[in-house]
Amino acid sequence: MAPDNIVHDLQKVTQLIDNYYLLESENAHLKARLQWLEKQIFGQKADRMPLPPSALQASLFGESNTPQEKLPPKLTAIATHTRSEKGHGRKAWPASPCATHSPLMVAI
Repeated sequence: MAPDNIVHDLQKVTQLIDNYYLLESENAHLKARLQWLEKQIFGQKADRMPLPPSALQASLFGESNTPQEKLPPKLTAIATHTRSEKGHGRKAWPASPCATHSPLMVAI
């Protein structure tokens, strides 16, 4: 075997070992994240942390979730007027001459 092939193979091996350690650390991170999410979903209420609404919902209109200056509402002048009181549209009960003929008391 030529020395160039050995050097090339050693470089490949070190590159694969580095890649292996990188993937191992990413796998450990993802396992920890999965465990935290399972605890949030399926854990007891004492173990759960409420997530902020901004983390749960994306903006509907593409606006940023950063607080903006609140401008005072625009005031519009409105002319005052008086409203006439309308009746309810029903006729009044006719006055009865005596209490026995009251519309609420009917003899059967």
